[in-house]
Amino acid sequence: MATNKSKPPQFNVGDSVVLKSGGPVMTVSDPEDYHGQVNTQWFSGKKLERGSFPPEALNPAPPDAD
Repeated sequence: MATNKSKPPQFNVGDSVVLKSGGPVMTVSDPEDYHGQVNTQWFSGKKLERGSFPPEALNPAPPDAD
């Protein structure tokens, strides 16, 4: 039996995204790694941070986000 699940948004390298729960604007560095996660990076001050998140946990960043 098929389910009517909506697909998570498709992200591309360079897209700006935010976590649905909030947080900094992040840049997609790899839209799908080996585990189906979206790899992101962002700056915290001068330090480059990285994280991997399920695509379902991310939204495109609003156009006016810095």
